[in-house]
Amino acid sequence: MKPSIDIVKWRCAGCYGCFNACKDDAIEMMLNDEGFIEPIVNREVCRECGLCQEHCPMIKAVYPEQQLEKPKAFAAWSKDDEIRVQSSSGGVFTEIARVVLNEGGAVFGACFDYSSLTVKHTLVDNFETLEILRGSKYIQSRVGDAYENVTRVAKQGKPILFSGTPCQVAALNTFLEKMDARVRSNVFTCDVICHGVASETVFKSYLHHISELKRSKVVKISFRDKSISWREYGIKITFSNGKEYFRPHWEDPFMVGYLKNIYLRLSCYDCPFAKIPRISDITIGDFWGVPEELDDPRGVSVLIVNTTKGEKLLDRVSNIEKVPISIEQVSLHNPRIANGRLRINPDRSKFYELLKAKGFQAAANKYLKPTPEHQKAILKAKLIVSRMFRK
Repeated sequence: MKPSIDIVKWRCAGCYGCFNACKDDAIEMMLNDEGFIEPIVNREVCRECGLCQEHCPMIKAVYPEQQLEKPKAFAAWSKDDEIRVQSSSGGVFTEIARVVLNEGGAVFGACFDYSSLTVKHTLVDNFETLEILRGSKYIQSRVGDAYENVTRVAKQGKPILFSGTPCQVAALNTFLEKMDARVRSNVFTCDVICHGVASETVFKSYLHHISELKRSKVVKISFRDKSISWREYGIKITFSNGKEYFRPHWEDPFMVGYLKNIYLRLSCYDCPFAKIPRISDITIGDFWGVPEELDDPRGVSVLIVNTTKGEKLLDRVSNIEKVPISIEQVSLHNPRIANGRLRINPDRSKFYELLKAKGFQAAANKYLKPTPEHQKAILKAKLIVSRMFRK
């Protein structure tokens, strides 16, 4: 058995395109040494039909139809305060999904699987269950056979909203390209403004460390808890014994390492889809650098409409506020909208070596400390946080 399809290993995005394309079950998705899912091909079963390469977006990128000459950008948020507060930023995804569900459709997105402490893509066909798809995940979801399921449901004439990272949407596009135009028109794609995906191995090591401190199992994770505010978000972990862990993002070791680019997937450092033109009908994310007059501690989303199909879908979404903003302005503090390159942290290899040799705590103590510019913010927030979450 040999790793990967006919692609340089570091370019693989782990998007599951090849896995969904293979008709002979010759591909298995497995964790590599750094904690990222990648395809392993069973050469004894493989017929070398080439379908895997046809559906690898890193080899062949397929962009959506009816692209606008220039994407339209907005500052946006849900008019429903409860949805806005419960979402990572402004709650725009929930309102778009609500429209699709109200029209008898289905939504595919990422949710936590707490039994395995992984993230997976799943289908939601009712508003009551939609909440499992809300919120940022930061580690890569296991797509499974989601692309096959999208095409299956779309052929039934139902509207579909697929949400994922840019590489996952790019993989789905390779399947949509081969579908009848009428069926294809039922599928709306939404990519998130993605900084990159973190190592699943590192994430589980981090959770294991926190669980040992709390002497209990994880039952819920919120990467973007707004107990302080949207800008001062933190990680909140709830345990089966009722205890909670909370740290602001600048103090939590996992988030510090993520934002320092220490353990992102190698392909994320030069992502071909984190730029304009975008790979989806609609792009959403946090509006960092939002103009002062629009800033709100409950959260503000960036909403980018990339295609006429995306425009038509947004026309049916009445429960969001939208304020037009230039692409240049929304990209200013959100470089992953228009620039796919990230600097690889020089400590990346050393971090992995220490993690494997001595565990998460040792690696965190050496490499995952808050940056100097965050020290003042930490001191200021400690008093607030200590009052809200007693150890």
